[in-house]
Amino acid sequence: MTETDDTYRSTIAALPVGVVVQDATGVIVEVNQAAEEILGLTADQMMGITSTDPTWRTVHEDGSPWPGDSHPISVVVQTGQPVRRAIMGVYKPDDSLTWILINAVPVGELGSPDFRAVVSFTDITEQREIEAALSESNAELRRFAYVASHDMQAPLRRIISYSDLLREEVEAGSEAANLAGLLARNARSMRDVVHAVLEYSRISAPQRTTNVNVRRLLLAAQERAAAELERAGAFVEIDAEPDMVADVDAAQSLVALTHLLVNAAQNADPDRPCKIRLSAEIAAGDRLVIRVIDNSVGIDPAAQDRVFEMFERLRESRGQGMGLPIARRIAQRHAGSLTVSSDGRTGSEFTFTLARTGD
Repeated sequence: MTETDDTYRSTIAALPVGVVVQDATGVIVEVNQAAEEILGLTADQMMGITSTDPTWRTVHEDGSPWPGDSHPISVVVQTGQPVRRAIMGVYKPDDSLTWILINAVPVGELGSPDFRAVVSFTDITEQREIEAALSESNAELRRFAYVASHDMQAPLRRIISYSDLLREEVEAGSEAANLAGLLARNARSMRDVVHAVLEYSRISAPQRTTNVNVRRLLLAAQERAAAELERAGAFVEIDAEPDMVADVDAAQSLVALTHLLVNAAQNADPDRPCKIRLSAEIAAGDRLVIRVIDNSVGIDPAAQDRVFEMFERLRESRGQGMGLPIARRIAQRHAGSLTVSSDGRTGSEFTFTLARTGD
């Protein structure tokens, strides 16, 4: 054994991730200790066998069997092409199931006797269990929010209806009429809060739609926000190429952009005409960047982080303080972001970024 070979094997042995090496025929020729611990097999049990050996009991994420001839390392042996971030379930001899994250790469020239396929993997069983528990918790939260919303809306509707009927029965302008009006307004405000909380709880992982026309998406958001824009007398300018497309969740993106437009309209400066500019571009890393720029009253730089908190309102407005938190959560579920820049006097610029756009 040469000094180079000794160094190579010492390095493989010391790695904290599992490593298995197959030769050009698919036979396992190298196994490190981490691989033994993760797979529950000894080096002697693995050395000299191939991925098709009955020793292996592997499954896909959906629980279906994963044939050995299509294992990531087998694909490398057959094609000479790497396989990245594959998730595999492996049954150990004690029948416990371990989930591993796999990367497999070729070493050398495919077809040559010296060719090797090297697979490295980490145990992600605990991570998957945490993710499953979190998913169930989120599902329970969504169910609770839906039930709570449904149960609260019925009495709120009755309060609003009875208040309106009461105002019709008493003298206009009387204290009773004023109290009935106040009751109805507060009930409607509570109804809007319930709707906003329900909307927030329903934000889920994005269901991407391919080739969404970005300009049409912006126009649709403008149409949805039309009532608030008209109330503010807003002039909206849209700057997006007619043929720009992106692979995003069209429905959730529309919700976020509508909230951003409504926010700009509700915070319009009463001392100047309301102007809002929507611009879109494909930035580095294939990210869709949409900017909502307004000439509103602006946001104090010291308070700009607070505007994304639930129910946070820096000044009195018609909103419930939920539009911006909803928009940011949608961006984050797209592996994106929502940020704001403002000098606190001459307007605000919100930057809404979504990852994984189309061509």
